[in-house]
Amino acid sequence: AGATGVLATYTLPAGTLAVDKQAVRITAWGTKSGTVAQAILQLRFNAGTQITLTIESTVAAWGISWLIIRTGAATQDFYSSAVISPTTTSVASGTDAETLANALAIDINVSSINAADTITQEGFMVEFLNFA
Repeated sequence: AGATGVLATYTLPAGTLAVDKQAVRITAWGTKSGTVAQAILQLRFNAGTQITLTIESTVAAWGISWLIIRTGAATQDFYSSAVISPTTTSVASGTDAETLANALAIDINVSSINAADTITQEGFMVEFLNFA
């Protein structure tokens, strides 16, 4: 309970996104229980934070869909949507500049949580996509 650190991780093998418009989609979900204090989740690509989510509920279910799309050998677009029960939604997008010839970590990090709270990951799925 109340522990910060990596909640879930996947290592994207070197060269996996070898062609422009190839993508990886991460779907993750879980719960937060405890107090109404904030818990902060970071969606990180090679340790750089792309998206930050704040959960402020005693009992909350959360779900994330996160897409990283290759736009060049060392450039990516990203998009995420998140739902945090009962009423919060969040959408984010942007660009990144990771060298895709290298193996890269994709993770969900708990950067802040009350000592009396618990974040539970119930699922973490990685899919590979090609866009026309």
